[in-house]
Amino acid sequence: MDVLLENGDIVLDHRGMPVQVKGKRELAQRAVIRLAVKRGSLPDHPEFGSRLHRLGQTGSRERLDQAALAAVREALAPIRELKVLSVGCHYDGENSRLSVRVRAAAEEGPISLEVTL
Repeated sequence: MDVLLENGDIVLDHRGMPVQVKGKRELAQRAVIRLAVKRGSLPDHPEFGSRLHRLGQTGSRERLDQAALAAVREALAPIRELKVLSVGCHYDGENSRLSVRVRAAAEEGPISLEVTL
């Protein structure tokens, strides 16, 4: 079980207590955190995070999707409860932003998530 995060902040209930998450929602939150954090940015945990921030516009859409799939699988490998099924990307060159959509399977059912870097 974990606390619910929204836009990087802990969500509080009506009593001011942190809202707890579990199951698919917790797995999705753990995955989003791993994908959004730059791999190597945590000195005590250099293997934590993803290499998605390095991708930018890497040639064709197929090439970008393949590179993103590899980066997502690497980042999410420690979450054994998740199996990455597919990854799709969109690079917005005007704003230099990469949006990554991930479909994954978990014991609790399918999980879809999106990360924009």
